Amino acid sequence: MAFCNECGASLPEDVKFCSSCGKPVTAAPAPEPVSTPAEPMPAASTPVAPPPAAPPVQQAVAASPQPQVARQVDSRTKPIGTVGYILTLIAYGLPIIGLILCIVWACSSSVNINRRNLSRALLFFTLVGIILAIVFGSFFMVTYNHIMQLLQEMNGITQ
Repeated sequence: MAFCNECGASLPEDVKFCSSCGKPVTAAPAPEPVSTPAEPMPAASTPVAPPPAAPPVQQAVAASPQPQVARQVDSRTKPIGTVGYILTLIAYGLPIIGLILCIVWACSSSVNINRRNLSRALLFFTLVGIILAIVFGSFFMVTYNHIMQLLQEMNGITQ
């Protein structure tokens, strides 16, 4: 079993890149035999155990810093704070002026993008509300007229 030279992850023998860090795997040089001074052979009566194999050393890999992209923050892309949202919603609540502000902010390309999207959503919900009011108002008006005609016929009052 081979190990990555960069992160120390265990790798199969035939891979060219580390699956953990993505670095190319280089073939590790074959270890050179270590010459030890000649020691006298121990007596045959005492068995000598071979020294334990040292586990592979994993090196800590310092995280490479990601390049920082310089983002320009202008008034169009700067996030609106809580107070900004509250003031915007209060402005929407003003009769006539709120509707004019909502239309201007929704159609303008120079206004803050968050305020523009909020204005567009508010205009959408306003239009949906108006359409539903017309549909349900028409339904209730027709129903009311029908009920009034039935009551007039029951009482014998005809026009």
